[in-house]
Parts: sequence; structure tokens; C-alpha cells
Amino acid sequence: MEVSTDMNQLQTYYSNPDNLRTLDFFGMRFMNAFNGEDTSYTKETAIALYKYIENKYGFDSIVSLDPQIQINVTKDMKNEWLKSIGVSNIYDSMYDGLFTGYRFTNKIDYDIGVISSFAEYYIVMQEDEEFLLTSIDNLELFLYQNLMGVAELKERLSISSYYNKLNTDEKIIYLIDESKREGAGYVNPSNGIVHLNAPGFEAAHIHETVHVFFIDYLKQHNTLLTYLQEGLACYLSNTGNNTYSYLINHVNNEPYCKEHIYVTKIYTGGCNGETLKGLYENPQVLEKNFMDYFIDQGGKIESLEDCSLSLYADAQSYALLKTYGDNVEHAKSYSIYESYVTYLVNNYSLDHVIGANIDCESFEEIFGKSHEIMFDEWKEYILSN
Repeated sequence: MEVSTDMNQLQTYYSNPDNLRTLDFFGMRFMNAFNGEDTSYTKETAIALYKYIENKYGFDSIVSLDPQIQINVTKDMKNEWLKSIGVSNIYDSMYDGLFTGYRFTNKIDYDIGVISSFAEYYIVMQEDEEFLLTSIDNLELFLYQNLMGVAELKERLSISSYYNKLNTDEKIIYLIDESKREGAGYVNPSNGIVHLNAPGFEAAHIHETVHVFFIDYLKQHNTLLTYLQEGLACYLSNTGNNTYSYLINHVNNEPYCKEHIYVTKIYTGGCNGETLKGLYENPQVLEKNFMDYFIDQGGKIESLEDCSLSLYADAQSYALLKTYGDNVEHAKSYSIYESYVTYLVNNYSLDHVIGANIDCESFEEIFGKSHEIMFDEWKEYILSN
């Protein structure tokens, strides 16, 4: 169907700064099922913008054919076009050009499939606003978090001498349906597919991607494996750029993380046990021990950006050990896994931990001590601070 362009309509449309996001040319904005009546504005914009650029700069300036057809339109060109139709608003999106080459498809049992050079996403969109993926804007935000977070993760791992033994070249498959409420996420060890099945999955996607990179080593029969695998995934996801794993408040679009909320509630509640009530026995004692450590180690509460997730893991580990001793069940805590691995990284190296993840049986050879001795040293370190 031929699409006509009405410059007066486009001028009115882009006079609203909220509509500038259309210039990202995110694929779903061209799909009527998701973008509704705004789809026509997206198509009109594409036609009008490319006509303007071709007339001013020529076809060859924006189109490349190698290795595949790419249309390269810069942010400056988009702003020139806006000015030419009488719009003073400035387009300055952080998404500009990021999703070039992404394909959007239909997928049985899912509302949308998104295919990029490094990943495929099969997504059930939601209607209930308690979920993140209720809109194109929120999906665009998540894909940005994932793109940037995975790129950062690969860069950090690339310095390892074991990098060529990791599964970083295969496409990552993400199946996303928040309404299933089956934990934040998990990786199927038989095929490496990432399942993100609950509200708050934004906090899990980088963590689970770490498991994908180590998929060839997830089936080792060694009790140490969980400490190393989960600890490394927590360490890498929590010591990178945390904004890629922040949750998003769906009402005001403000980022947050549950750790910062817990710290704030425990502090403002005066360690009265209400924050962790129902999660642990003796919650008041646990909260007091947690906050003592967190404050003593210089923890900051005021802002999300100042809340150290590594310090949170150490404080939670300290509180669990001091409150419950060597209780086996409480020792199976992600905070303990993370704190332990962070201790290994800080006192040895990330490469040591990666090597031990690849071959748990070689732990003592790699570190010069058994896991049991090392774990006792870590406990002594935590409890002495």
C-alpha cells in the first residue's frame, strides 16, 4: 500500500518532543499490531527523511551494499530534516543507530521475535502494567540494556587466557514471558537457552548470559560448582555497569534495584526486622548485623548510584554467618557465592576463577589450596571486618 507524506502533519507530530523517539526507527514502530495509528507516522517519516537526504546528499551517501544493504542516516541528518519541516526540537536519542540490522519477525507461541547479530529474543508482550514489556519503549530499553551489557561482559572476559574456551561466539537465545512467574531466570543446560520468566528479569539477563558463556562446563559433578558458577555470574553482573541490570519502575520509568531498596528499608526501619520478616528466622538480629557491617565498611544509602552491590553481598554474607553460623541452608546463598568469588578475584585474579569454573577438579592446583581451606579463609576475612 502506497504511503503518502503530509509535511504539516509531520511538523505537528514532531512538535511533541515525546514523538522524537520515532526517529530511532526501531523495527516494531513499523508494525501496526504494536504501534497502532503511530505506525503511519513512522512510515511517513522514513519516506520523507530519506527523500530529503537523497536530494541533499545523494543516494550513495547513505546506502552501502557491503556486506549487506545498510541505510546509514546520522543524528545530524535527522536534525537537519526536522529543522527543514519547521521543528525546533532536537533529536538526541541514546538508541540512535544501535538497532540497525535488527530484524523483527513472528514466532509461534510468542508475540514478536527480534534477531540481531549476537542474539535472538522471543517475547510475549504483556498488557498488565506490573510487567516491563508492555510497550515498544520498554522493549527498546531492555534491548539496549542487553546489547550494552553483553558487549561489556565480552570485553571483560576477553582479557582472560581462557577466553577461547568460552561459548561467546554462538548466538544467545532469550525466551521472555514475565507472566510465567518462574523465578527471575535460568539457563537450560542441555541447549543453552535463556528463560526469563518473571517480573524483574532485567536484573537476571546478564547473570544468565554468563552461564551461557560457560555452558560447556555446567554439568561437572562437583559440589564446588555452584559456588563458582553462581558466584562468578553474580560477580560479573554486579561489578559491571549496573545500569544494564537495573529494574525499571513502570509508573515513572525510574531505575531501581532490590538491594538498594532493602538497604534503605532496613536503615529507615531501625533494623526492626520488618524488611526481612518471613524470609529468615531472627530477622531483627540479621538486619542489625547486616547494617553494622554495611555502615562500618563505608556503605552509602542516599542514592542508587552509590549503593555498592559487592558491599551488599559482603554485608549479607557477614549477617548470615554471624546470625546463623555454619547453617548449611543459609550457606547456599547467592550473596555468599558472590562474596566468596569476589574474595578469590581480589586476592588472586579473575583468570583464576574462570579457570576453576572450567575445571572444578583443578581448584587446588589453580589456587594452591583446597576449596575447604579457602572458604574458611574467606569466612575469617568477612567476620574479622
